[in-house]
Amino acid sequence: MLFHKSILFSCFLTQALIQRSVFADESEVQLQKDTACLITGRKCSAVKNGYDQCVYGKSEFVECKSDQKCISVDDYFSDCVPRFDTKECEKGYDTCIDGLNGRAFCNNEKLTFLNCGSNHECHNYSDNYALCRNIVNTTCSTPGRKCSATKNGYDRCVDGKSEFVKCKSGEKCISVDDHFSDCVPRFDTKECEEGYNECIDELNGRAFCYNGKLSFLKCNTYQKCHVVSSGMPFCVNTDRLGCKKGYRKCVDGKNGYDHCYNGMLLFNECREDKICTAIDGNPPECTKIIKPKCDESIATCNDKKTGFEECVNGKLIFTECTDGQICVADGKFASCQPKNPGPVCDQGSGKCVPNQNGFEECVNNDYVFRQCKDTEKCVNNGFFASCKPKISDPVCDESIATCNKNFTGFEECVDGKLSFVECTAEQKCVPFGTKASCVRDDQEA
Repeated sequence: MLFHKSILFSCFLTQALIQRSVFADESEVQLQKDTACLITGRKCSAVKNGYDQCVYGKSEFVECKSDQKCISVDDYFSDCVPRFDTKECEKGYDTCIDGLNGRAFCNNEKLTFLNCGSNHECHNYSDNYALCRNIVNTTCSTPGRKCSATKNGYDRCVDGKSEFVKCKSGEKCISVDDHFSDCVPRFDTKECEEGYNECIDELNGRAFCYNGKLSFLKCNTYQKCHVVSSGMPFCVNTDRLGCKKGYRKCVDGKNGYDHCYNGMLLFNECREDKICTAIDGNPPECTKIIKPKCDESIATCNDKKTGFEECVNGKLIFTECTDGQICVADGKFASCQPKNPGPVCDQGSGKCVPNQNGFEECVNNDYVFRQCKDTEKCVNNGFFASCKPKISDPVCDESIATCNKNFTGFEECVDGKLSFVECTAEQKCVPFGTKASCVRDDQEA
């Protein structure tokens, strides 16, 4: 026995309405969850302002807003549109409809729906550009874009899935480098508009316009393309990303503080006459340096050796020794020590001396200074100290890449060593801030 699809659809909608009247005491959400359907689609309700839709075998009611009304676009698609406007939609509206495998778009201010069919799938190529394409089952492993040899567009690999992006009729596909291709105007000498600069998320790099030519700069493995405070995208070290709004902290070893802007840590350096301070839990700020009235590196015993004066926060403070103590001076330092201290030190024990690259060792109840070599550094180990070989530091900075003097290539730091990357015969090295890249030589024209 044969049934027309529209008749079946009406039967299931009628069944849903009967269930609503029978189970009127139950919540609407529960009714929607428990109502099954077979024919995928949307149909305006005959009794309420909205539509019943069947998606993934579940029927649910979607209510229109008070200033909207429900219209039937075709037998399988309905939607809410403005009630008091002759325009059903805005120009440029074009999007896939989840669960219906089709696209809704605006045609001469009228809402239109196109079902993609069983052999195609709807895909959103941008916020206002959707198309029915062949179902993509191809997998890939290397992210990138490459112009097609047979069609006007490029194949791209995103999240392990290969897909074809078609260029518009007035465009052509060009290969910028081995990993990046894009659609550019076909009949214009300029490939892009000056000022174009945006992150290409799936390739972790940025595409930008240089002298009317499209260029691409890939970020390093420890970097991510990110829009910084100026509104321009740059390759930023990943350890500078992911901060929370309001974060501020003085940076050890630097005169300034990190603060969070747009999810990225930015460093604010203090002027020479200021210093980064964070007092009583307040956010750090650059405050004017107040010169102390005394030297905090010096402490001296008084004449009777009953205590010593030291500089604390720019002021002289006197510390008195107890009855069993006496003030003992040691160079610029002074402290209260027992009057009968016993042995000065344990034979062979020692400790590193700050800022002198050496250590004091106890020999015959007295400390003897041992100087480390230039290739060594002092290392404390419990009650002992010794000179150990220095661990060599990296010979280069991995955040910097520079062109050679002939601009035929650039040097970059890889695993602590300088590595030279040579440009091809059609390319020329161009610096971009602290980075450099090989671009086609005609970009300098």
